[in-house]
Amino acid sequence: MPNLAERNKNEIEFIEQIFRASSSMLSNIPNIRSRQETAIKRVTELGFPQKSSEDWKYYDSQPILENFFTLDICEINKLDKEIIRKHRFPECSENLLVTVNGHFSKELSSTSLANKNISIIDFNDPDQLKTHPKEEEIINQHFAYKINQEESFFKACNTALMSNGFLLSVPDDTEIQETIQILHFSNESCFNQTRSLIHLGKNAKLKIIVSYIGLANSHFVNNAVVELILSEDACFKLDKIQDDTQQGILLYDLYARLMKNSNFEYNSLDLKANHSRDNIKVDLLEPGAHSDLSGFYILNKDRKAHNIIKVNHLTPNCTSNQLYKGIISDSARAEFNGEINVSEGANGTNATQLNKNLLLSNNAHIDSRPQLSILADDVKCSHGSTVGELDEDEIFYLLSRGIKKDDALAMLTLSFCEEIIQKVTIDSAKQHIRNLTLENLDTKIHTANTVHKLK
Repeated sequence: MPNLAERNKNEIEFIEQIFRASSSMLSNIPNIRSRQETAIKRVTELGFPQKSSEDWKYYDSQPILENFFTLDICEINKLDKEIIRKHRFPECSENLLVTVNGHFSKELSSTSLANKNISIIDFNDPDQLKTHPKEEEIINQHFAYKINQEESFFKACNTALMSNGFLLSVPDDTEIQETIQILHFSNESCFNQTRSLIHLGKNAKLKIIVSYIGLANSHFVNNAVVELILSEDACFKLDKIQDDTQQGILLYDLYARLMKNSNFEYNSLDLKANHSRDNIKVDLLEPGAHSDLSGFYILNKDRKAHNIIKVNHLTPNCTSNQLYKGIISDSARAEFNGEINVSEGANGTNATQLNKNLLLSNNAHIDSRPQLSILADDVKCSHGSTVGELDEDEIFYLLSRGIKKDDALAMLTLSFCEEIIQKVTIDSAKQHIRNLTLENLDTKIHTANTVHKLK
């Protein structure tokens, strides 16, 4: 373990690299360039995250500081069409967006939604903005929102270093029946900056399933930022699948702002990567807004997963739910740090939060901290956390029915996750998630019929 002086030296060098690299990545678009310049200042003002901060208390940043990840723009390596086909869900074959090493690729993307006035553009391309004045207005209003007050070090890094990103905008009164799939590929030893901005107009409806994928055992940091704005009566569903390599690191930052009577459903499925950190912030800004956040993390070996959730009830009569589950084995570690913040005057708030975990070995560990902060009257808020092992009576029952022990353990652990899996929109994605879950479990299935029984 490096001493404090060595750590400080690495942190200073890391920030200096960001400062140098960002000078060559500044946008030609004035508003974006201005916010990038502010982001660079915030990076130096915030400094590298420290364990003395409550949000970073359990996070080990050494793999980022000690390994060499180039901050220069990585080449967009050509991807074999077979690789894209392998990771594409059949239900989304005609509506696919692709990024490679943080770069949005129009050539690899394909969508049939353009004829429905859906806008999908590279928001750092001046030529595209010239022909999309409405979208340019959305970007000017919402990209890097309040960057001068940004408290996330890595989100500020993303703003400073991003070379491009995409805006997905759905107009008022537009309901998209098809699910859009987004594939984020990483295959270089880079500090990749993946950026997207999603905007739904009034009464718009959209579903997205996104996968973060590492290729060929690549060793990287994918620093991903998603900004989401839901206008009045808009409905948005987002399923996120983490399917990175065992050497990959995913830093995921999602900031959602919900207007009157809007609805946001989010499912996070952490299935791979050496370690990951999800930083989710939801602001319920107008009455009637609702968020439903759920997820599970399946960890083995010495992998780590951190989920930092903050839901801010800033106005009366809003609702929110949080349900996160974890299965942790070997010497893996997990963190759940969930907050429900009810501001003064936010009467009529109804909010729940629950974190449930299964520990499958004596060395597995979870730090679970559900939290409530309530400054209003007439509210209904609850939170809870459970940590346990598989039920011996349930195991005995399955064994008495002639099921092999390994199969019984696999059935019980997978059924623990099924409540979250069922929230996923796409059927083929559900089965893919089940398969990845079973790959991560210590228990193995020896009969081909077991997975069928779990459907």
